[in-house]
Amino acid sequence: MRASSLVSAVVLGAALTGVLTACAAQDELPAFSQPQEERDRLPTDGTADVLDSVEEASTRFLWEDETGTTFYAARGTGTSDGYSCLVIFAGSEGHSACGGLPITVGLGGQPEYMLSVTVGGDSDEWIEVADNLYVASDAAEQGR
Repeated sequence: MRASSLVSAVVLGAALTGVLTACAAQDELPAFSQPQEERDRLPTDGTADVLDSVEEASTRFLWEDETGTTFYAARGTGTSDGYSCLVIFAGSEGHSACGGLPITVGLGGQPEYMLSVTVGGDSDEWIEVADNLYVASDAAEQGR
């Protein structure tokens, strides 16, 4: 009985390791596997708490909209350590949201954006504007 329990524990442990590894790999954004380039860096005159909330070397430029608002993916620091972040800068004013993917952010007067490896659920609700960055389809259809 003891040998059977040990074998069961080893098999269960191996199965859980496989599941947890698959989850971790699934949440990793492909952009993080590329070296950081100059364009990937956040504005140096940006909102200090946003700059302090992410790993400086992890930021990756995603997209710039027609108003000049820029979007970045990053890895969090401090209480957000181990999580991905969506960072949005309108000029030097920045906002960030960190957590497990997908991350959804809606700022006053702007459409809702989502940082995700894939679009789950109803994919008609989101339009991809850049790799791993989506905008709510109702906002995109209204030209926001």
